[in-house]
Amino acid sequence: MLGENLPHTIQRDKQYYENNQPQVPQILIIQFDRNFLGDSIWQKTEFLPIAGLLKKAARGLQFSGTVADKAASILLNMAEQKGVRRILQLLCVLEEIAFSQEVNYLSSPGFLQHSDERDNKINKVYEFMINNFREDIPLEKIAAHVFLSQSAFCRYFKNKTPKTYSPIPG
Repeated sequence: MLGENLPHTIQRDKQYYENNQPQVPQILIIQFDRNFLGDSIWQKTEFLPIAGLLKKAARGLQFSGTVADKAASILLNMAEQKGVRRILQLLCVLEEIAFSQEVNYLSSPGFLQHSDERDNKINKVYEFMINNFREDIPLEKIAAHVFLSQSAFCRYFKNKTPKTYSPIPG
């Protein structure tokens, strides 16, 4: 589950699908406006767990185990529904995963504090890193990609991510 404005990409694991030819990747994307039922609904007692879930989703959440299986089943059913039934299924899946302990965050808390969707340069850095994650990305290559000197890139990256850029061998 990815919260609003969380940078992300969807990529197939090429090696996995080469080794498992009969499997065809499938994806189901559910997008909704947080306040599609009004903003005051999240303050009602019954909806507090879902409100908490939506807040946590800002860092991205990965569910596993039985809750992931149950959520997948509800989502597949939801895709076949129309009208209010579709909304009810959405609320059911949100409630189901809101109480789950089988969940991991996808990004660190510091990521949110320094993420800025309007910062085109850091978005270019993230995109470059995602598209080239299987190979070494030397400092000089990534700095040149955003038209900065190596020292300027290091300062910029540290300021935006509170981390030191360190290429990890692929």
